[in-house]
Amino acid sequence: MTRKNSLRGFTLTEMLVVIAILATLSALLLPVLTGAKKSAGRAVCSSNLRQIGMAVSLYAQDFDDVYAFGIDSFTSRFRNSVPGQVEPNALVAPLIEPLLSQYGAERRLFKCPADRGQVRPWSVFSYHDLFGTSYVFHAVAFLTPESMTASPNPADAPLVWDIDWFHIGTNSRDARIATLHRDGHYSFMRWATFLDQVGY
Repeated sequence: MTRKNSLRGFTLTEMLVVIAILATLSALLLPVLTGAKKSAGRAVCSSNLRQIGMAVSLYAQDFDDVYAFGIDSFTSRFRNSVPGQVEPNALVAPLIEPLLSQYGAERRLFKCPADRGQVRPWSVFSYHDLFGTSYVFHAVAFLTPESMTASPNPADAPLVWDIDWFHIGTNSRDARIATLHRDGHYSFMRWATFLDQVGY
């Protein structure tokens, strides 16, 4: 005696309904996942700058509270373009990243996860790929070099920051710069505010 096969395949209508449901779920979840990824990147960037800040402080403690004399890998490519008062020092300053590595600032800390290239229309490669760092150090603070107490308003004085607006936005109106301030706190500054406070 033979048994009838009771199994059947999906109909076209049923398959289309399933595809539509999956597409709707994907559309709902994608912004959430994208936001989570950006938040994770910001958290890593924050951690990087805080650890770099700790290395800066540890170095200064060994040298009478004076910042390390050095120039970051990005600025070193443009030594003749730094602010006029420190340009002579910029020409002879050593790279600051190796100096700080002795105080716990490992090379991996100089890579911002949001520095993936294409920040600007003409930018294809990440700054880290091109220059070995995603961050800029304040030229006057590190090329003078200044005392850690030189700034009257350390909470408003940027010390280390993203090379470009890697976070939140693609234009100067809504762009943010991840910034480590002289008092050790971390913030995402609006681009226009950052330019006012950086001092050059």
